[in-house]
Amino acid sequence: MDDRYTGVVFEFGSFRADTLKRQLSYNGEPVPLTAKAFDTLVLLIRHGGETVSRTDFVDTIWADTAVEENNLTQQISALRKLFGEHPGDHKFIVTVSGKGYSFVAPVRRIDLSEQEKATKVVDAVSRRSAISPILDRARLTGYAVASWFILIVCFPFILAQFRTPASHPQSVAVLNFRSAGDDRSIGTGISDTL
Repeated sequence: MDDRYTGVVFEFGSFRADTLKRQLSYNGEPVPLTAKAFDTLVLLIRHGGETVSRTDFVDTIWADTAVEENNLTQQISALRKLFGEHPGDHKFIVTVSGKGYSFVAPVRRIDLSEQEKATKVVDAVSRRSAISPILDRARLTGYAVASWFILIVCFPFILAQFRTPASHPQSVAVLNFRSAGDDRSIGTGISDTL
């Protein structure tokens, strides 16, 4: 994003886009928005009332990446959904057929002073550093639980590999065979052979 727009707040309707925090809020409440959708919104607002071509969007927002125009369409769709626009509504974003998009809502620009910028940067950094230990703790807990789960599941299989089967002598009982005739020596011979 252009440095001239860092530290600028744009207000339109009940929305507020803070370029320093890179955050959109509605009636003071933060609204979840992807980085690319935020960049798309800021580019539209910066050129308020003008048509921004698809090429300008791709060159500005996805400068280092090869993307399809479908990505831009998805970002515009997400913004329209967030603004509560329905097909045919033109409160915020207008599609200029064959050319691009235009932001038509009245926008109030608020330039933050250097002191406000510094304060917001310090606040943002302190918020991140306060959240960081919680995330690290949660990540560590997740790894520990996963490791224990793997050990509990795999331990019986590993243990089974090291067990030696009980050594019981294997035996087979062979009874005497009887022959059809009176010759017992054939039956005894077969039994002895087995």
